[in-house]
Amino acid sequence: MSIYVLCRDLTQILGAPVVDRTKIEGDYKIRVKYMPDNAPPGVEAPSIFTAIRDELGLRLEAGKPVIDYLVIDHLNRVPTEN
Repeated sequence: MSIYVLCRDLTQILGAPVVDRTKIEGDYKIRVKYMPDNAPPGVEAPSIFTAIRDELGLRLEAGKPVIDYLVIDHLNRVPTEN
């Protein structure tokens, strides 16, 4: 999978946007063992953050990405003939 696909999957797992800032290209075989939030008691595995760091050498950082958006603050309806 590509880093783009990894970020998309992590976005679903974490419930928050994950943005790729690695500039790593290409496809990789990625396997990460981690403890999901709904795991039963007694299951031993690292958190997703620790697993990504230790197994893939990547770091997940909290932040606010810059997102372009358009704000429309006023709209006039122009009459048209039918």
